[in-house]
Amino acid sequence: RSCPKASENIYIDGEKMLTYYINKESDEAEKDKLIDSLMLVYDKRIQYFPNDYKSKQPQAGEILGRKGVDLYQLKPAAYIEAYEILKQSLELDKAKSRGPVYVYYFRCVTKMAMKGDTDTAAVVDAYDMVSDYISENIKYYTAKKKPKDVEEFKNIQGNIENTFEPFAQCPDLVRIYQQKYDANPTDIELLQKITNLLDKKKCVDDPLYFDATVSLYELEPTPESAYLIGKLYLKQER
Repeated sequence: RSCPKASENIYIDGEKMLTYYINKESDEAEKDKLIDSLMLVYDKRIQYFPNDYKSKQPQAGEILGRKGVDLYQLKPAAYIEAYEILKQSLELDKAKSRGPVYVYYFRCVTKMAMKGDTDTAAVVDAYDMVSDYISENIKYYTAKKKPKDVEEFKNIQGNIENTFEPFAQCPDLVRIYQQKYDANPTDIELLQKITNLLDKKKCVDDPLYFDATVSLYELEPTPESAYLIGKLYLKQER
C-alpha cells in the first residue's frame, strides 16, 4: 500500500495468486470477494503501470482484455460487466487485441441477446467488427509467414462463426454488408466474405448476393462463379 509503484510484479504475481485461491475456494461468497480483489489488482496495475516496461507503449487495453476474460470465466453472471470491460479493451487495442478478447467479447454480446439485454442487430454488428479484426491478424501473420499464428486466428474465427450461427438473419446481414459493398464494390476479400456468408445463411434471393457474385466474377473469374451466375440468371428467368 505504501509503495504501489515499487514493482509491476506486485500486480502480476497478485493476479496469479488470487486466481489460484479463487479456483480453490468453494464458498461462493468468499469467491466473490476474491474475484473483486482480482479486478482491483487489474485496475491498480493500469493506474500505476499504464505503459509496458519493454515497449513503453500503453498497455491498458491488454490488461483490460485479461480482466474482462477473467471476469467472464470466473463469474459468468457478470457478463454485462465483462462486456463493458472487453468493449473498452477492443476500443483501445482493436486488431492488436489478444485472441481470447475477441472470443469472450462476442460471447458476452450473444449472451446479452439471449437474455434480452440487447437485440440481434447488435450481435451482427459485433460479429462484423470482430471478424474484420481477426481477418487483419490472419493477413498480417500470413505476410509474416507465421503459420501457427495464422492457424490460431483461423480457429478463433471458426469459434466466432459457430457462436454467431443462431443469430444471423438475412435482413440484418444485408443491412451491414450492403453498406460495405456500396463503399468498396471492388474489394475481392469483402466480396468473398459477402457471397460466402449470404450463401451459408441462405440469403441468396437478396439482390446483394447477385451483385456481389457478379462483381467478384468480373474481378476474379472462375468456372465456379460463372456457373453460379448462370444459375442466378436462370432463377430470374434472364
